[in-house]
Amino acid sequence: MHILYFIRHGQYDDKDTRTDCTGKELLSKGKQQAEITGSWLAEKEPALTSIYCSDYVRARQTAGIIRSYFTNTPLHVLQDLRECENLYYKDYRTSPSSFLDNLMEQPEMFFPKKQDSSVAFVCHANLIRYFISRYFLLDRAQWQNLWLGNCSISTLKFHDKSNVELDLLAFEEHIPRHLWT
Repeated sequence: MHILYFIRHGQYDDKDTRTDCTGKELLSKGKQQAEITGSWLAEKEPALTSIYCSDYVRARQTAGIIRSYFTNTPLHVLQDLRECENLYYKDYRTSPSSFLDNLMEQPEMFFPKKQDSSVAFVCHANLIRYFISRYFLLDRAQWQNLWLGNCSISTLKFHDKSNVELDLLAFEEHIPRHLWT
């Protein structure tokens, strides 16, 4: 079985006027969220194969904290995982990102050839919403209403090509409630 973990970045300074690539760093609460998420993931999935993250500071910082629990796991920073406001073309079916299309059509390209692997994507709410809703053929209006808290986790389990399970959706129970944002 292969597992894709989608993790939203931790709480960040949205008042920072710098760009997403140079500023908007994690707040103290966001760092705590990432620490707890990394610890939870390491306990649940000790042999994480790879971590991919957006090149935005908040995603890189969150991924870096999580990766500290997986010292031998490679971290890949990708512009294709940036936050997007409008992920649909006018036909409402496809993404403007070939990366997302590849992930949709061939998720196995992220898994090594070996049996039982897991990959984490640390990115942004709209990307996670888009991917989950498109994979499970939800209406465009539905994905916009899906709440994803900071450092929430959504997982897809691939038993085989035709048997995919949404195991967790916007899971935040690993984080104490006073840290939910």
